[in-house]
Amino acid sequence: SSIEITLGSSQNGSIALYAKSLHSSNTETSIIEVTSDNYIFAKIKSKVYLLGIAEDCHNLVLPEYYSTSSRYLVYEYAFYSYDAVSLTITKGVFEIGKYAFANMPNLENIYLDSKDIVVSIENGIFAKSGYSGDGIIVTVGAETEYVPSYMFASSSVEDSPNIKALRFEEDTVCNAICVKAFYHCVSLESIELPMNMEFIEKDAFSGCTSLIELTVNTLRWRAGSSLVTFSNDKASNAEKLLENSSKELVAI
Repeated sequence: SSIEITLGSSQNGSIALYAKSLHSSNTETSIIEVTSDNYIFAKIKSKVYLLGIAEDCHNLVLPEYYSTSSRYLVYEYAFYSYDAVSLTITKGVFEIGKYAFANMPNLENIYLDSKDIVVSIENGIFAKSGYSGDGIIVTVGAETEYVPSYMFASSSVEDSPNIKALRFEEDTVCNAICVKAFYHCVSLESIELPMNMEFIEKDAFSGCTSLIELTVNTLRWRAGSSLVTFSNDKASNAEKLLENSSKELVAI
């Protein structure tokens, strides 16, 4: 049987088309697989790639795993221009390719529920997403240990996603926001940090020029050789975070 990959950019199917050309014989096992929930995977040697989904889905929940326990890479452009309102990134994801979730116009909610993810440097995973609605709320899940470097970053202001708010589940174990995680997120207005946040790495929020509210429980932080003291004043906190965004902040 044949599989047509039509969602997103034409580039997202290149690996699948290559695989199909190699595995066109009836006696060979294709490395392209459509799962029971219509996700399209390719397995090449020891790596598993998520290429997209073969149906329309407004609430996109990525598979927990490929097969029973294999983690996978979300291939570049996999969901480019996909018409989803919400996206859940699950524990099965360990790497995300460039522009994988870019230009998703109606995206409103991103739920990050993966313990650890590798992201290529400033590859614009969410570039230009969320601009048809009121903006995107990012929620970090309970088991997410850190917000990865470059996760929501863009290489330019023009490519920035329309992220409005950053939230954390109440019982989250997340204690770090890594280098340039929200770099150039010019629409970001509100951040609520959890009790156990310990590290805000260099440039995590650089370029977040619209930030007006920061809720933080730990009030004393070290920024290089300086001391930064936050308060219950959300607006003042936001100003201090931006003033020190080029430094690593460590809770004390």
